[in-house]
Amino acid sequence: MLDPGGLIEFSVDVQDASGKVEEATVEPCPQFYNSLCYWDASRAGEYLVHVRQLHALPEGVIAGNGSSIPILGSPFKVMVKPSKLDPYCTRADGKGVTRTEAAVTAQFTVYGRDRFNNPAPGQEIFVYIDPNNRIPVDLNIQDLGTGEYKVTYTAPHASGLVRLHVAIDGGKHIYNSPFTTLISPGEAFAPNCEVAGAGLVRGGCGIDVNFTIHARDRAGNHLIEGGLTWAIRAYPDIAGPAVVKLDVAIEDQKNGVYLCVFRPMFAGPHSVRILLNNKHVRGSPFNTLICEMPDWECEEVGQFIEQIGYPQYRAVFVTHDFRGFALARMDQDVLEHELGIYLKGHQTRILARILKSSLYSDFT
Repeated sequence: MLDPGGLIEFSVDVQDASGKVEEATVEPCPQFYNSLCYWDASRAGEYLVHVRQLHALPEGVIAGNGSSIPILGSPFKVMVKPSKLDPYCTRADGKGVTRTEAAVTAQFTVYGRDRFNNPAPGQEIFVYIDPNNRIPVDLNIQDLGTGEYKVTYTAPHASGLVRLHVAIDGGKHIYNSPFTTLISPGEAFAPNCEVAGAGLVRGGCGIDVNFTIHARDRAGNHLIEGGLTWAIRAYPDIAGPAVVKLDVAIEDQKNGVYLCVFRPMFAGPHSVRILLNNKHVRGSPFNTLICEMPDWECEEVGQFIEQIGYPQYRAVFVTHDFRGFALARMDQDVLEHELGIYLKGHQTRILARILKSSLYSDFT
C-alpha cells in the first residue's frame, strides 16, 4: 500500500469464502514509502480484502482525530490457488489399491492435496504396477476438478499380490505408496474348472471312486475360497428303468478344492456329469470303467483293504502288486508269509470280507 510519507496508518480485514473475518497484520515501511500487509492464506479460495485508512480527515480539515474510511477499490478480491501436490497429504483409497478381482476393471480415487491440505485439481498423477514397473492395462486417470482423481485400470490376469505405485511430481510416491494389492480370483467359470483323479478313468465295483474338482475363474486362476454348488450325476450306462443315479458325496475344502466320492454297485461303464451353473466343467461328461474284483488293479485292491478297515495294510498289497484275480487264492498262509500279516484275527476278517465280496454281497 503506497504511503509516500510513511505516516499514513491502515487497517486490513480479510474475509474468507465462509464469511469468517480475520484481521491482517500491517507493518509500515517508511523507507520504501509503503506498508506491508500479510495474513494466513493457507486455505485456498477467494478472499475479500478490506483496506481502510485510519484517522482520515475530510477534505479541507487539517486537524482532528479523523475517521476510518475504505481506500479506493476496497474490498479487493484475492484468489488463492492450491500449491502443487504434496506427497504426504495426497492419499488414495478404494478397492483398486487393496483388493480386486483378476482381469476386471479396478477403480480407486486419489485425493490430491497440497501441503496445506487444500484440494488440488489439474495436476499429474502417475500409476504403475510391479513387476517391471509397467503401466496397467487400460489405465485411465480422470481429473474430477475437485482435487479428486478417478483411476481405473484392468487388473492383471494372474492372481496374487502385486505392488501398485501411485506417484506425483515426477515420481514422488504418495502416502503409503507403493500399495500391496491382492489380485484375487474371479468367479468360478465351469469350462476352466479341472477334475483330477483315477476314479474318473476306472474303479472297482463296490469300492469308493474318488476324484477332485479344482475351481478356476475365467483367467484360469485357482479359486482360494469354497462355497460353490456343484451338480454331479454318476450312473451306470445300462438301459432300463432300474438305472438309478448314484449318490455323490462332496466335501468342500474351503480353498477352491472339492473332494468327491461315490460307490458304484454294478460293473461296466459309468457316466459322471459335473456341472456348475448348468455348464459342464472341462472334460465332462466323463466315462469311467467300473471293474469286477478279478479285474482290479493293485491300487483298487489296496483301496478295498483300506475300506474294510485295515488301512495299515494298503501299502503292503500295493507294493506286492496284488491284483484282484489273486484274491481268489488268498489264504492265511499267503497273508502271513507273503504279505507279513501275522495277526490271526486280522487274517480271519480279511479273508471273510474277500469271500463276502466275491459272492456279490454287501460291500459296506
